[in-house]
Amino acid sequence: MKVLRSIADVGFAQASIVKPKGTTADITINLPYTKSTPPIEGSFVIACKNKDGNDFTTREMSIWETPDKIAMYMNWDIPHLMLKTRV
Repeated sequence: MKVLRSIADVGFAQASIVKPKGTTADITINLPYTKSTPPIEGSFVIACKNKDGNDFTTREMSIWETPDKIAMYMNWDIPHLMLKTRV
């Protein structure tokens, strides 16, 4: 493995951009997360509203949950995100 550049703060590696109908689009990439202060403890949930504004929340997960289980629970509990997210 070769490190080309080290990042001292949080960042992201990929963004999906969907162009709305029409000939132009405004693209804004906001921070997709909230930074936590270590140590993280306890359990957490992931919440996301659908197009109608209804809140969908995953089951409680522990901080030791594996990424594949987090993705599986998101697909089960937040149906409008199914197959649209990657953990």
